[in-house]
Amino acid sequence: MKIPAIPLLGLLPTLTSTSPLHHASCVSPQSISNSSNTYDYIVTGSGPGGGTIASNLARAGYSVLLIEAGSDASSDIRTQALALNDFSNANVAWHFFVKHGDDEERLKRYNLLVWRLENGEYWVGKDPSAEGHVNAERLGIFYPRGATLGGSAIINAAATFLPSDSDWDFFDKGVEDGIWSAKLMREYFEKIEHNNYLDKDTPGHGFTGWLQTNIADRATHAASTLRFKVFEACLRLVGKDPEKVLDYLTSDGNYLDPMRDQSEGLWSLPYHVTPNWRRFSPRDRVLEMRNLTNATLHLQLESLTTKVLFDSCSGNDTKPRAVGVEYLQGKSVYKADPRRNASSTGTLHQAFARKEVIVSGGTFNSPQILQLSGIGPKTLLEKYDIPVVSDLPGVGRNLQDNYEIPVYGNAQVSLAAAPDPDAPQCTYGAPGDPCLDLWYKGEGPYSRGDSNSNAFLIKTPHAVEGERDMLMFAGIGRAFAGFVPTEFLNSTSYPPSTFSWSTVKIHPQNTAGYVQIQSANATDTPEVNLNYFAEGAETDLNAMLDTVAFARRAFASTEAPVGPVISVSPPCPPEDILDTGYCRDTQIDKDWIQDQAFGHHPTSTNKVGPDSDPMAPAGQNLPANQFHSRTTHETLKAIQLSNSPVPIIERHNMKLLTLNFLTCAIKTCKTNPASFPLHPRDAELEIVEADVNLAFLKNILPRLMWNELRAICSELGLPELPPTAPTPADLVEPSSTSASALDTTDATPATATEQVEEEPSQTAKDLHRILLETCIQEGKLVCGACEHEYAVKEGVANFLLPGHLV
Repeated sequence: MKIPAIPLLGLLPTLTSTSPLHHASCVSPQSISNSSNTYDYIVTGSGPGGGTIASNLARAGYSVLLIEAGSDASSDIRTQALALNDFSNANVAWHFFVKHGDDEERLKRYNLLVWRLENGEYWVGKDPSAEGHVNAERLGIFYPRGATLGGSAIINAAATFLPSDSDWDFFDKGVEDGIWSAKLMREYFEKIEHNNYLDKDTPGHGFTGWLQTNIADRATHAASTLRFKVFEACLRLVGKDPEKVLDYLTSDGNYLDPMRDQSEGLWSLPYHVTPNWRRFSPRDRVLEMRNLTNATLHLQLESLTTKVLFDSCSGNDTKPRAVGVEYLQGKSVYKADPRRNASSTGTLHQAFARKEVIVSGGTFNSPQILQLSGIGPKTLLEKYDIPVVSDLPGVGRNLQDNYEIPVYGNAQVSLAAAPDPDAPQCTYGAPGDPCLDLWYKGEGPYSRGDSNSNAFLIKTPHAVEGERDMLMFAGIGRAFAGFVPTEFLNSTSYPPSTFSWSTVKIHPQNTAGYVQIQSANATDTPEVNLNYFAEGAETDLNAMLDTVAFARRAFASTEAPVGPVISVSPPCPPEDILDTGYCRDTQIDKDWIQDQAFGHHPTSTNKVGPDSDPMAPAGQNLPANQFHSRTTHETLKAIQLSNSPVPIIERHNMKLLTLNFLTCAIKTCKTNPASFPLHPRDAELEIVEADVNLAFLKNILPRLMWNELRAICSELGLPELPPTAPTPADLVEPSSTSASALDTTDATPATATEQVEEEPSQTAKDLHRILLETCIQEGKLVCGACEHEYAVKEGVANFLLPGHLV
């Protein structure tokens, strides 16, 4: 089984279940809601998933309530200048403490355990009593998560490295809806990207979208060349030209090539930042949308979603409808907020949605919200007296993460760049920081990125399906051994001769982690157990051993004056390191990796899969939803997407199929049948080719308004559709459907099954061409009832209305 690697933000399948419904109390929005607390959509969580979707829905003219537990920290310079990033900043991050498994002895060996002392302060290490601290409370392994407008995109490293094509194709195959293919995802990336570092005719990239991307330039890398000697040694090991280090360091890691995911070597690491290295995030999109004159996006900050409200009064025992949410308004009410105190109580409110509730609280909090709402494992819900809406054992399961460890050593000389007497002395945000003053002007070191904008990828002997499976980032003068609260960031000192590889396992095979509530109190944090190496250890652990050996071989072969680099960690005695780079006693390295591995890319706690999979609470069939509620962000994937998150969210060309669902948004037209369909005028059409997907066509066929579709095709001058809609059988070539009737006397049962493969008929191809390949790029949509015009620009229809028309 192939399990890919890091979360790419914002997949949006609909939450489904085949489990029986057990009604709780009857909640009717008609009796509780009013105009002041009712919206078209409610979105909980403002990160790369929720923030982007809420902005797009509002841009389309829908009224949207975006609920965020944190505040807007736009004024905090640490959330703007990437050079000042502080991942545990109490103003923007929740402090979770997790477990790596149930092995108590292994947990005790973790070097960066966090404890709370009697005075309330944090302490980091294995045993605080060794320093005289008694009665300290062991909290666990520090795991910060974004809790502010923009979510974790405000505190992350901002890396924007595209996943493997096979990750998308694997996911696409798993959900069988044909819309998550690598080819299509690359097209969406091109639509949303605003690339700041490549020529504008570079294939596979976009230059007019909203997602700002950038890399460190040649001058930045050229300022620190001693480390190049280690890069050269690594390049020789993978058969690359060591003389081209600087060229590789400024090459595009997201390049378009069918062999990209099999290629080893050194590339730049792109970031989601502007040309002067200001962090760009969903926060920018949300604030832009909110500040529009006719904005329909309503921000509800400092409000913790406590549960989803369901309408159980309809009498339909299979489709409970999410009609709203309950939320606790107040600052720092969640117990993961380090600022919380006894006065952090909040007041309870409700809000209601006419159309959908979209849960996008992230990998830890989305399953918590669902479980508190009565959706999850029945035994868990009953343990805390939560009425069961649906028994879905997969909610909170399938938690995955990338394993990370540093591999570092000491060079023969200092690797720090020679001091420049004319350079400003940066104080990293302290009052009077001259580099910050320069950054505001688009100048100085903060506006040029950092030399750690690099990515070395290798393919170990344990790689899955022949793809590179380890990602390494180089740093000098430091090693990143895991997360600790801010005050302990510099508690471990490293000599300036330190060269470190931060190694990251791509395509991890472990899906055994889980997130589950520990009470019915929504302000309590859930239990988070990553269960490291519980599954797939033969692949993952050995690939990490291979990478340690690779780094040591490179250290040993690094040329003077830098090399040889003496390996320090993992701590195999130098005399026991073999020429192959492996430790003579491999158990030393194995134990170290298992004891000290950490991660920060959690994903997949609301798995997507077929209805037959009891552990897949999010079903594959988007239109046929049973909960009329959605989950998004990292929680949905059945797999982990490799390498780092990128918000490829809800960015589609305006396919002709879209007109099957759009109606006039003006309130006086709501009940007028002439308001549907909207009529295209002055339309500029574009054909965007895509593979025919029979499953999707069969699924959408019953939902097509055929007469209206025929009228639209006529208005656009497209080929005339037949008077009646085709049947699902009309979409399949008869020769392919009759395969099962062929003589299979000489075939085994397996080969007989393989012969049955449906081929799309010409009818299917024609329908696919019209619905999914024909796109309206420019023009307008006109209401047949009131003649109001909605402009279409770059494939997006603007449904914003003056207040008196909404």
